[in-house]
Amino acid sequence: MVQAVGALRSTETNVSREAGALNTLDRVLTRYHTPATDAIRPVLLACGQSLAKVDWPAMQRGEGSAAITEQQRAVNKAIQTLEGGLPSKPSLYVEMLKQLDIVNDTRQERVDGSSVGLPRVLWEVVGALSAILVALSCFIRMPARLIAIGGHAMAIGMLTMLVFVVDQPFKGQTSTSPAAIERVLLAIQARTD
Repeated sequence: MVQAVGALRSTETNVSREAGALNTLDRVLTRYHTPATDAIRPVLLACGQSLAKVDWPAMQRGEGSAAITEQQRAVNKAIQTLEGGLPSKPSLYVEMLKQLDIVNDTRQERVDGSSVGLPRVLWEVVGALSAILVALSCFIRMPARLIAIGGHAMAIGMLTMLVFVVDQPFKGQTSTSPAAIERVLLAIQARTD
């Protein structure tokens, strides 16, 4: 349970880092305010929108979207071609590259984590313990003990279901959402208008 909740929190933190890096990258591009950087901003916005709308359904299947990877490559290439033309603001260019690396790395971590769940051995142990509990309850004749063991079985069952619900960070009711990225996209759109 602790491992599953830890993985869920780690994923949510990663999404927040990715959103922050997208926001910072757009702000740096805005500060440059050249025709070349202004042309990159709509591509970055489209990439961010695809992260929220295309990448999340793909991660529910345990994979990343190839289209997003291509969009990220286009943003990378566009920013890397700026190097020769922007000597007057080298610190902003370095910050741009840093934020671009964070966006790329956090997405890769998120996609890699989308197919990770709890180890299979955990589920095997839970199944074996449940079977032992059921078998032991067959040998008890006193109703009070049977009720106590039934309560234990219910508790184990509920814990097992809770772990099952949070086992994979991009599936189910407690899945990580792209809300942080969507909020950043609204901020980027506001700066564009």
